[in-house]
Amino acid sequence: MRKFATKLDEDFARREFPIVGLVDGWFFRCREVAVGGVYRVEGTDLWGTKVSAEGTDREGLLRDCAESARQMKGHVKEVLFGDSGSFLRLDGDKLILNVLCGRAGQWGVEFALNDSEREQYKRQGDSFIKELAEAVYRNPSAYKSRAKGAARHGILRRLLAGAREWRGERGIAGS
Repeated sequence: MRKFATKLDEDFARREFPIVGLVDGWFFRCREVAVGGVYRVEGTDLWGTKVSAEGTDREGLLRDCAESARQMKGHVKEVLFGDSGSFLRLDGDKLILNVLCGRAGQWGVEFALNDSEREQYKRQGDSFIKELAEAVYRNPSAYKSRAKGAARHGILRRLLAGAREWRGERGIAGS
């Protein structure tokens, strides 16, 4: 069973990432990582989304990280729930759940909550989303047909089958 993380505490984020005001909702820090003025700039939002850059121009690195954070912020809609590899976001009128699955090789399963799930979420709140995310993590194939881009899975399955056949014909070990 996965251990769920919580949203970062804003006071903690401000202590660890004291540069604020570059991008709304983001916190940055700059540290010298090598003699001779090599710096690493890192930024995070409260949900643990991170950006970073290394180089010798501190101000340029801060600008680059801030721009990356702005671009990421533009792609993410309002996040309603976030836990270790699971995010529920509002995209228009849809509630979209994204769950990071796998152990060695990881992939995301993302789908819109159906009417029944939306009702359960209204009644039970975040605890329902935690349970649903665990169910997806334990059995992602059960949710594959609902996943965004599900049509691509058929193509991928055929490509993998072809690769296995090619390996078998050549006597190459592997699955």
